[in-house]
Amino acid sequence: MGKLQREIIKENKEYLENLLKETENKHIIYRIQMLIFLKTNPEIKLTEVCELLPVSYSTIARWWNDYKKEGLNKLLE
Repeated sequence: MGKLQREIIKENKEYLENLLKETENKHIIYRIQMLIFLKTNPEIKLTEVCELLPVSYSTIARWWNDYKKEGLNKLLE
């Protein structure tokens, strides 16, 4: 598996945490949490993220690809 390119996460941790506090939809919450985990834990892998959240690896990988291709707005749809 290649490098995750975490540097493409443009939003800072504080912004993501505030967004998390404002969100009530649990599916969106999981997506934001994924970004926070990737942003704040430089060594964490997608396989480890799916162990921390109640979603499958394929879902995490799809969310990450959506974010990489189209940004936060796409991820939060």
